[in-house]
Order: sequence, then structure tokens, then C-alpha cells
Amino acid sequence: MKITFRHILLVLLPTVVLGFCNSIKKDSRSILVDDVLQILKSNHYKPLEVDDTLSDRVYNLFLDQLDERKIFFTEKDIEGFEKYRYQLDDEIKKKSFVWFDNVTEIYQKRVKEAATYSNKGLEQKFAFDLEETIDLPDESRKASEDGKKLCQYWGKYIHFLVLDNYARKLILQEDASKNGDTAYKQQPVDTLLKKAISETDKNQKEWFKRLIRLEEKDYFNMYINAIASAFDPHTGYFPPREKEDFDIKLSGQFEGIGASLSERDGYIKVENIIPGSASYRQGELKAGDLIIAVGQDKEDPINTIDMSINDVVQLIRGKKGTVVALTVKRPDASTKIIHIIRDVVVLEEGYAKSALIDDEIGKIGYINLPSFYADFNRNGGRSSAEDVANEVLKLNKDSIKGLVIDLRYNGGGSLQDVVEMVGLFTGRGPAVQIKGRDGRAEVYSAHTPNAIYTGPLIVLVNYYSASASEILAAALQDYGRAVIIGTKHTFGKGTVQTFKDLGSILSDGKDGAIKLTTQKFYRINGGTTQFMGVLPDIVIPDRFDFSSLGERDLDYPLMNDNVNSAIPPKQIDNKMQLAIENSRKRVLVNPIFENQTRIANYLNSQNKANHFSLNLNKYKAYLLETKEKQNALDTVKEHSNLRFTLPKVDKMEMQSDTLKLRIRREWAEGFKKDGFLLESVRVLKELQ
Repeated sequence: MKITFRHILLVLLPTVVLGFCNSIKKDSRSILVDDVLQILKSNHYKPLEVDDTLSDRVYNLFLDQLDERKIFFTEKDIEGFEKYRYQLDDEIKKKSFVWFDNVTEIYQKRVKEAATYSNKGLEQKFAFDLEETIDLPDESRKASEDGKKLCQYWGKYIHFLVLDNYARKLILQEDASKNGDTAYKQQPVDTLLKKAISETDKNQKEWFKRLIRLEEKDYFNMYINAIASAFDPHTGYFPPREKEDFDIKLSGQFEGIGASLSERDGYIKVENIIPGSASYRQGELKAGDLIIAVGQDKEDPINTIDMSINDVVQLIRGKKGTVVALTVKRPDASTKIIHIIRDVVVLEEGYAKSALIDDEIGKIGYINLPSFYADFNRNGGRSSAEDVANEVLKLNKDSIKGLVIDLRYNGGGSLQDVVEMVGLFTGRGPAVQIKGRDGRAEVYSAHTPNAIYTGPLIVLVNYYSASASEILAAALQDYGRAVIIGTKHTFGKGTVQTFKDLGSILSDGKDGAIKLTTQKFYRINGGTTQFMGVLPDIVIPDRFDFSSLGERDLDYPLMNDNVNSAIPPKQIDNKMQLAIENSRKRVLVNPIFENQTRIANYLNSQNKANHFSLNLNKYKAYLLETKEKQNALDTVKEHSNLRFTLPKVDKMEMQSDTLKLRIRREWAEGFKKDGFLLESVRVLKELQ
């Protein structure tokens, strides 16, 4: 099957953008703001006027990006900012950036002061027998009155960070002793405390180094993003580098060497090598190597010590067939220059994969889809709809008795791919309705003449299943085609985004793009997933049941509404209804699920708490209690022991690649104690 229809329409979770805008000069800032607002006012689903409402939202969003936890600005600072709350619209119209310049200047000063407070806090004498408490920094915290009060707060905060590290080390050592773990080397408590102080010091210095490294262009990116996000939480500014990263995530591939990197102590560390990549085939670059310089073929290498990871990644990436020279420092302190020919790197973990569950009724198919990916930049690029179709055809060859499609943690992606994916299980017909700013709802239909799988079907969702995932789950539910099993609701995002290139206006192509909401989507029965999400037929208790998750918890979301139905009302058959009712009864009386609910409620109350004792014994008792509850919560997986195998087609294709075969088998084995999957198998048995 070949699906070729491609529009860059995206239905996915919001992306937090902190960018790296090229050449933001003071005389061009107003041009960029004007262009962003022009795009938003001309294309956004529900554009805002440049008025006090926009000003208030930009004010809140920008300050939250800088100091949401209230650990840098003082009350006096905020009092000075406050007079501008409803004047930013006037500044924008006058092409003025007085408030932006003032805020960023003060912020940079406060960050450096906080670094000094942090260092001073680490020099204090740590006594853990005092009866003191601390409210940890979060969005609900009130800013400190002045610099003196803020310095005192930082002292207590550093005290807590050391206490937390120290207490966890003590618990780990005590557990090792209790369990007779001879591999763990017992250490004096004084040594553990010194390590806790040293590690806290190191972490704080690294964090402040990254903050102090930010430049004016980085802050302006945040400001532009605050303006864009004021329209709705899924609209945002993407500087060129972030747009490139977004395309990589959506397509699942890029051109480079295939190494995962991290930033450690001023070095760029190789964390792992992607199997099958250019680095993997070349064989010399190893996990643990520190990259200290990067050269382009025969050019002089650029020293990368203390360089940001984003900048180093840009030096390493490049066109397929070109050579990059990495100077690395080995764990034994030796150095080596490694030449690697760049190639296409495929991020296999982001693609659809299938497995077989062996059960008494026969083989049950399982497809895991991490996202609705699509490669808009390459002809013949990967398509999630095509890949899922191929996985279904593979499983059909194994004569499956049922199929589970797992959309948990799938944040969305390509709209057209999800439309065509609906057709894989329903055949040609409506898949979703889309409404633009003109108010007219248009039906998007799948083109597949006939469904390629017509047997019993389960779709798994959770709180993080969003947008395209909600379209697929809702359509199959509305058709009565699948039983939806999951958490109380899905994310609840019913909007569609597209990209508008700022370069097309400024003509140099160097000013990134705006991802903006242009449409809302609706179920084929006329309902909406906005705010509500998809409500599963069978609800499984989950550790996040009492947490604030979803569209309703984001800033400035669009409101929900309904349209007319695109299909006649569908009634699910008696067998499916009976299977759903039986499953609901099982879940209600399942003691493990009942315990899950109780513990999830407890943990949620703990997660929301930010008031803690600075007394070591009391804090250790808190950690031990929380650990006990977490361990009890994890037992929800222990009541299942599903048996997985791979489809015959995959086993044959991977015979010559033992590493790939092992990775795939380990992936499948990771689901064998999955309570959601176990209940899916039980439901499928009743649908035979």
C-alpha cells in the first residue's frame, strides 16, 4: 500500500521552545515581532488583537519562562515590572523594547547573584538535627522580599539539596547492608556527606553555567515565543535550530554520525552509539568518550570544551558522505582523532514496531506506535500510516486472533497519516472533521478502499495520548470498530498546527518559523476531544489518576465546541458491549487495581507537597514511606506474565543481524508485565 498525500499539518503535543535565533540585532527586533504578529493575525484559528489581553499574557508567559519557581527576582523587581503588565501592547506598536531590555538585564544580574548565594550556601556547616522546614521553590511560591531574604532562602534551599542527596545515599547504603549486597562498598557517613556536598556543588555550578551562558538572542527567542504562545499553548516560535530538531523528531531520521551526547563538566560526553549508524559501523567512537574538538574533513578542528551541546551538535551534523573529525578524550585520559563519514541516521525507536502475544486462543498481534511520524522533506520518506499497514500485513501472515494498537505516550504528528490509518481498519470513509477560522467543518476521509484488518481490535491510550492519537482512538470508537482501554481520559488536544516560515517574509530564510494553530478537529460523530479528550470504554487505574494532566491545565487554551455528525449513529454489537461490561467488573474488583488507586492518590498528595523538614531523621522517614508506596504501586505489573514472540517476517529479516534481533526481543519482553495489555488480552478472548 502506498500513501502519498502529504500536507504539513500537525496534530501533536506542545513543544517548549528555548532557541538560538540567528543575528537578532536591535534594529531588526521590531521587524521580527511585526512579522510574527502578521502571520498570527492572518493565519491563526482565533487571532488576538494587540491589546491589553495580549499584553497580560505575554507578561505572564515571559516571566514564567525566566523565573517560574521564584528563585531569582525579588518582590521589588516584580513591583518594577508590574507597571508594564498592560503596556506591552503599546511597546509593540511603538517598536519599543524597554520592558524586555530591563527584565533581561535584571535577570542576568540576579542569576549571577544567585550563583553567589548558592556557593555561599555550600560553604555553610551542615547540621541536620535542627527543627526547621522549607517550602521548595515552585510557581506558587511568593518572591523573596529583597536580596537579603533571597540569600537566606538560597542557604536553606542548598541545605535541602545536600540533605536530600545525603539521605538517599544513607538509605541506599542501609538497604545494601540489609540485603547482604557484597558488591556495595560500605563507607563512613562522613564520606557520604562529603560526596553529597560535592555532587550538589557540581550540579549547581553546571546549572548556573548554562544560565549565565545565555545571550540576548536567547532571551529574545523566549520573548517571541511568549508572544506566539499567548494565542494558544500549541502556537510557538521555532528558531532555525529548533525547527531542524523538530523535523528530525517528526521524520525519525537525520544526517550525521549516530551518537547520543550529553553535556558533563564542560565536556560533551558520548552516552551511546546508535546501532547501524555511521559511528557504529566505523567502530572507534565509544560510549564514555569526551569530545574535545570537532573538525570538518581537512579543516582545523574547533575546540569544544565549555561549548554548549547545541553548538557541538551543529558542528557534528552534516551532509551524508562528508567527513567529520572528532578529537576525543578516552576514560584512560588518552586522546584520539576519529574520522567518521556522515550518513543517514535512522532513529528506529521512534518507528512502529510489532510483536506477537502467545495465548491459549492463538496469537494476538501487538503494534506500538510512538508517534504519527512523516518525513515531509524527502520523497519516499517514512510514513507512520504505511509502516503500520506493513506491520498489520506482517501480523496477518501469523493468523492473529486479535490486535492491540498501543498509543500510550503518543503525542501526535501528521494529520494525513492518522486519517489514512483509520482506513486501515474501517475502509474508505470519514476519519475526522476539520474546521478553520471561517467556521466551516470539512470531513477528511481515508482513501483505503477496504480495511486490511477486520478482526477484534483494542486501542490502548493514556493521559499522554494526544491529537492524532485521539483522532484514531475517537474514530475507531465512533465506528464501533475498536474497544478503547486506558486512563480516565486522553490529553484533550483538538487543534491542528502548521508551520509558516519567517524566511519567506524576510527572504533570507534565517529567522526560523512559527508553528501556529490554524484549525480545530472534531470527531466524526460531531463531538470534540478538546479539554475532554477521548473517554475509554474501559478505564484502568493509573498512577497519574490524581495528577493535573492535559489541555485543561495549559495556559490560554482554546475552548471546546461541537459540529454536526459526519456519520449515522453507530451501535456497538452485543458481543463487544458484553466484553466491555465484563472487563469493567473485573477492573472494579481487582485487588491490585484497587491498591493502585489508593497508592496513586497518596503519591499525588506527596508530589503536590512542597513543605519539607530539614531534619535528617524526619526527611529519611518521609523518603522511606514514599519509596514503600512506590514499590507497592509497581506491583500492578506483577500479576501478568505475557509471552511475546516476533512475527515470522521480522525473525527472517533479522537472522543476519543478531544485535538488531536482540534489541527487538528485549523491547517486546518489556511489555510482559503490563497490566493494560493483560486486560486487553482478556477482552480479546471475549470478542472471539
